[in-house]
Amino acid sequence: MFTSDIKRLLIKRLCAYGGAALGCLIFSRIYALFSHGVSSFFMTFLWLPPLVAALLFGGVILLIRRSSAWFDRLFSCGVSCVTVGFCLRGVFEIAGTDSPLLWGIFLWGGALIAASAVTLLGSGRKDRRS
Repeated sequence: MFTSDIKRLLIKRLCAYGGAALGCLIFSRIYALFSHGVSSFFMTFLWLPPLVAALLFGGVILLIRRSSAWFDRLFSCGVSCVTVGFCLRGVFEIAGTDSPLLWGIFLWGGALIAASAVTLLGSGRKDRRS
């Protein structure tokens, strides 16, 4: 991958994750207005998973200087799962209920992020053989 392609991909992904973090922040603040004074850690910090993802993705791209389409897709899906898990957990805590199935969303998101790391390492092995 050329340096200009890496910069373009990095800027595109940082804008996407930054926009998602901003959207989650706005959503959580509006939801807080209608929650009758009840708050939740997960709803308050709903913006955190996309922001951390932006930093991780940017760090990986800058350090490794390559990326595969599988890494990009799996990482984005994993971050989306974790973010949705944060949102649902926050809504359930504010509503005063709980669901044991929520941990499945977090586990699935973590598995997708781990799979993205495996694909990134696997793509590096193919590059070294060539």
